[in-house]
Amino acid sequence: MHTKGKFSDSVAVGPGKNFSRDISWLKRANPEAATAEKAYLDRDLFLMEKRRFQKVVQCIQLEEQFGMSGVTRIPDKYKDQFKTKDN
Repeated sequence: MHTKGKFSDSVAVGPGKNFSRDISWLKRANPEAATAEKAYLDRDLFLMEKRRFQKVVQCIQLEEQFGMSGVTRIPDKYKDQFKTKDN
């Protein structure tokens, strides 16, 4: 039996493929946990977007306070939520 060197009968699978396969298996094996994880990730994304929007608003308020309005722009996604002197 030869165990060293190149194995011609098997193909190496990268970590990305293994991760995808494991995640899909976990979703089928435990759908409740997969749903809970998706809800957690969605909430995390929402909080990061909220923090980013608050930072943009803070920068705009500072600019208006010091008379330099128009330097920071509101992302198009949030234009309807926030009105400035510029828009």
